[in-house]
Amino acid sequence: MHQVLLALYLTAMGCSGREVEEQMNWYDVCDKWSSEGYDSLSAPQQVWVNTRGFIDAVDNGGLVSFFYNSQADRYEDTVFALADLEAAEALDVLETFGAFFGDEVPDDMVERNEIINSWASDSPQSRACESVDTILRPYIEPLEQKLEAYVIEQGFDPEY
Repeated sequence: MHQVLLALYLTAMGCSGREVEEQMNWYDVCDKWSSEGYDSLSAPQQVWVNTRGFIDAVDNGGLVSFFYNSQADRYEDTVFALADLEAAEALDVLETFGAFFGDEVPDDMVERNEIINSWASDSPQSRACESVDTILRPYIEPLEQKLEAYVIEQGFDPEY
């Protein structure tokens, strides 16, 4: 009886029971990704995963760590996610740095690391590694805010 009343209330408030059942938090999304694979994630879940991964990489080692770790395996999806969030400044920095890899950022971590390791210490790429985070850092907090608003708008629980 209580579930029927709850369903009626939620429907009256504009929510279907399906939306409530599917409300996921970060750990639920990560569990789904781990057990069912990346392709099982919905587009909004992929936006969440890729944006969160981008932010965490920048916070934990700078933009170059995004590229030398597995997060950039989904570079194109991260570009899409930042565009979807209308995070133009962060997207511009990401794509500008991504251009150092040529026409396409390799989706293989080993290949990206070989490219990074080939950059001479006095090359524009190496100098960019040293300065890009100063440029990117001011855009991270607004990106966090956009991501949280997006997560809530999509019906997810934003708690981590």
